[in-house]
Amino acid sequence: MIDNRFKSERLWDIDKLAETLGITKSWIYSQTFQNKIPFRKIAGKLRFDPIEIDAWIESQPGWSLKTFRDSAPRKKEEQS
Repeated sequence: MIDNRFKSERLWDIDKLAETLGITKSWIYSQTFQNKIPFRKIAGKLRFDPIEIDAWIESQPGWSLKTFRDSAPRKKEEQS
């Protein structure tokens, strides 16, 4: 689960989601294009509810935040 301190924030932008989960923005864009990840578009910008993201990760068969982080594409600086 995402740390409770994040749940007080209402919506994240794509940078915050990528940073928090340690994944690439291109993977997030791909998932939103395919409607596989919960998101909203507000004034043409993608926004993510951290509570919905947490529930989405936990709802994936065999996933947890740890397995998600282990399997999702990592940001380049974290791959080395």
